Amino acid sequence: MGIARASQLQLMQPLLTLVWTVLLLGEPLPEPAGRP
Repeated sequence: MGIARASQLQLMQPLLTLVWTVLLLGEPLPEPAGRP
């Protein structure tokens, strides 16, 4: 596993965590603050 691959995985981690939270807990995604 190269350094580039590892850094890419680190960038993906927050997104994957959010996806898993939604899937496991069934919570809706938070709306962006700019939308009504």
